[in-house]
Amino acid sequence: MHTLRLKEGGVGVEEEGEEGERRMSLQIDGTFFLGLSFPFDLLTLDSNIGKGTFGEVFKAHVHGKRVAVKQIFMNVTDAEERAEMVKDFGKECRIMSMIRHPNIVQFFGSVQEAPNFCIISELCEGNVVDLLNLLSGRKINVTWRLLWGIANGAASALNYLHFENETQIIHRDVKAENLLLTEKLTDFGLSRVVDVGKNNQAKHMTMCGTPSWVAPEIFKGEAYNQKIDVYSYGIVLWELFCFRIPYKDEDPVKLPYKVALDNKRPPLAPHIPQKFAALMEICWAADPKSRPEMDEVLRILQDFTKSGEEGLNVDLDAAVDVTKISNDLYKMKTSELRNGTNIPGAIEEENSESF
Repeated sequence: MHTLRLKEGGVGVEEEGEEGERRMSLQIDGTFFLGLSFPFDLLTLDSNIGKGTFGEVFKAHVHGKRVAVKQIFMNVTDAEERAEMVKDFGKECRIMSMIRHPNIVQFFGSVQEAPNFCIISELCEGNVVDLLNLLSGRKINVTWRLLWGIANGAASALNYLHFENETQIIHRDVKAENLLLTEKLTDFGLSRVVDVGKNNQAKHMTMCGTPSWVAPEIFKGEAYNQKIDVYSYGIVLWELFCFRIPYKDEDPVKLPYKVALDNKRPPLAPHIPQKFAALMEICWAADPKSRPEMDEVLRILQDFTKSGEEGLNVDLDAAVDVTKISNDLYKMKTSELRNGTNIPGAIEEENSESF
């Protein structure tokens, strides 16, 4: 049985729970994030499984359960900058506490003890980028079905964020690096709740995302809405079917100008099923109004499964070196598994249960 009580100064509420855990709120810009909060010393950090600009992720244990712990970097001396980082941490926790979907990593709670700020979530091992690296090295062969499953999971997650959740959310950093082999979307560090204007249109103008996946309207400094996620999703589809980082050989300084002004997009290769190539093109359309909503993307993906193409194998020689592929139509063919290695279409999850 939990007991609610006011915290001193009226800052929030705290709920007594099991030993070593408590429910408490973190005030962010006048709003409260209410979630399960753990003391840092209750966590057992095992191994590092990832590191980014804003933090690093560990395999960990809490209450005997395997979890993922994202520890936010707070190694700044400037007080204002540090306060802003704490606010961003609170926003990420608040957003993750709002969402629950089978294709989104499950949020379990957080550590809110300076200098330790951590996000605790479901542990899902296996990143899509790891899969793409294996494919680009021709170490495995897969069918379109596996790639379709990842694409469908990401589309389902985005559709939920945009329209099925009570609060509309824009992810703002959709890329293969933030997709897991368990067909789940992760990393909500840049996500924001939609700010709807008087004309009922979502309006955001801050820079966000990773350049190769950023929509042209962001580069132009224009207001944007959930269609920036649709654009990024189109680039992700290209990643999934070409096994490369988009614009890898492009000058990063010139890339924004080429994308925004010259309408540059990754090169389409003939080995990609026609329906997927067409879907990429409409998703990364220059005009946001020409891009589909994610429910329409899901419908197109479902139509693809009816065609029977998803059972065909991906030809790695055609897919990897897209710059040298001729424009002739490429006929899909099946082939033997290479090196006797395969990746299952689904990974057994051990950590889906809640605390």
